[in-house]
Amino acid sequence: MVVVRECDEKGRELSPSDPLDRQKLRLQCLKHAARKNGLIDWEVYDSTYFSHMNFSDISSESDCSESDDIDCVLIYSTPGDSFGKEIVDISSSNMVCGKSVQRACQESDTECFSDDVQRYESTYNDQAKVNFFRSKLLVSSTKREKDIVLAPCPAGEKVCTMRPKGVKEVFHMYGAALEEFGVKIPFTLFEMDVLRLLNVAPTQIHPNSWAFIRGFEILCDALDMIPSAGVFFHFYGTKGVDKGSWVPISAHPGKQLFPPFASNFKRDWKKSFLRVQASKDSSVSVTSVAGEVRFPLGWTANPSAVSGYNYKKMTPYEQDVVGFLDRMLHTDIRKLLNKEADSEDLELYLREF
Repeated sequence: MVVVRECDEKGRELSPSDPLDRQKLRLQCLKHAARKNGLIDWEVYDSTYFSHMNFSDISSESDCSESDDIDCVLIYSTPGDSFGKEIVDISSSNMVCGKSVQRACQESDTECFSDDVQRYESTYNDQAKVNFFRSKLLVSSTKREKDIVLAPCPAGEKVCTMRPKGVKEVFHMYGAALEEFGVKIPFTLFEMDVLRLLNVAPTQIHPNSWAFIRGFEILCDALDMIPSAGVFFHFYGTKGVDKGSWVPISAHPGKQLFPPFASNFKRDWKKSFLRVQASKDSSVSVTSVAGEVRFPLGWTANPSAVSGYNYKKMTPYEQDVVGFLDRMLHTDIRKLLNKEADSEDLELYLREF
């Protein structure tokens, strides 16, 4: 199959500016990357759709002691691997500078995580409580609420507890993040890419960090820009990921898109996790694209400390996006979230910048 890409004068691929054209390109690239067994070769998909943004272009902190001119790089998936299958564990000591290595995305035992993470059970421990929570908001990105099932967590289950055996597509999500930041299920491709690159489950990201993910996504969509993980990690990264706790996302020094954000979370957000899965009658998956799981479903012991994105590997389009966002004044995440549903109001707000 031939996938036709528009290129600049230097032969570098350009991303379609029209949303419909982008969707057509995604479908073409998915078809191109489909193997004979029906599964998707995500390395082929990534190199075809994102070609400018292979995951080896994401620089990551590690124990590398080579010259500062060499990026420490990671490869998060290889042909034939998926998060739903057994994958050989690669520790941080196996990472090498300038070489591709397989990134382990296997769920870890509860004992790998801090006492603070293991301390809490969910307050959503019966269906009545879940139903009351569900009555307050919409959670489905398909516009069909019956596609998505939110289920209670049984007694003794922790947010880092491994998935029950035989249950393939289920994960935890903090109700606080769903309610506070308007996260929808299934996640967008951008959100899945962020989880995959960081090698974390949805609840492994600190809920406050979902504010940066959603704020960036809303901002890009409102400006008719493609929200890519590469551009996001130009502005944001992770540190302190080896503590067995929640992974915080923070702005790189001097690259802050949003002013400091303070959530309205109650102190019991750590107890707000629920089980998420697709309904039996749903035609959509909450974890997969084209039959293959796109992000870790359970907590992993080796999340990635992403420290930046190689600007030189960006396409002219991505460089233009970075340049445009660099020149913008700080937008308020809370206002972006509140105005997301009203495109005209959001547009008027962004005209101020």
